[in-house]
Amino acid sequence: LMLDGFKSTGVTIASGFGISRSGGMTATTELKCKYDPGLGFTMLSACTLASVIVKRLESDDKPCTGFQTAVTAVGGEALADALRAMGVELKVTTQRTSRL
Repeated sequence: LMLDGFKSTGVTIASGFGISRSGGMTATTELKCKYDPGLGFTMLSACTLASVIVKRLESDDKPCTGFQTAVTAVGGEALADALRAMGVELKVTTQRTSRL
């Protein structure tokens, strides 16, 4: 990857499903990236997060300090927007469930 002009060597595709604690809401997620899930997506994610943190340090909206997950440090929406800007396809849907 790094020594070959950052050409893609694979793809990362992930999907997720969640149910709220009350059972009244579900969420689904889909993620697609043109880089392999090893070094490629790891580097893309780390560098994207680092850029968001540095930009936040220069603003009034500071990131959380200390050891944090990426989502806790900068927020889920900000992280998703930054990854989208780097070409990652992200789709999140939520739906209320009918409880019988």
